Amino acid sequence: MIGFVKLSIPILYELRDLGFNILRSASEVGHPDPSWVPDRVNLDIYIDPYDSKIYHNRMPLIKRQILFIDDAITNNNYENLKGHVFYIYKGN
Repeated sequence: MIGFVKLSIPILYELRDLGFNILRSASEVGHPDPSWVPDRVNLDIYIDPYDSKIYHNRMPLIKRQILFIDDAITNNNYENLKGHVFYIYKGN
């Protein structure tokens, strides 16, 4: 099945195991229920190691949110994770 599932730590682990390393959202920062899409990016290219700015030519950041999956797993709990993520999952 394909659809949106509630964002959670177990889902983040599954996405990471599938090779995804970021979630991106077109929802504005502070949106109470953002919709996330998993993505794979080369983080060595994606982040400038000299000033930690995200390269704008990879993905425009105007009104966009990015969630780094490893960071979210390490530094968040269930209460901090908001929204739903597009996910292909096995149904019952």
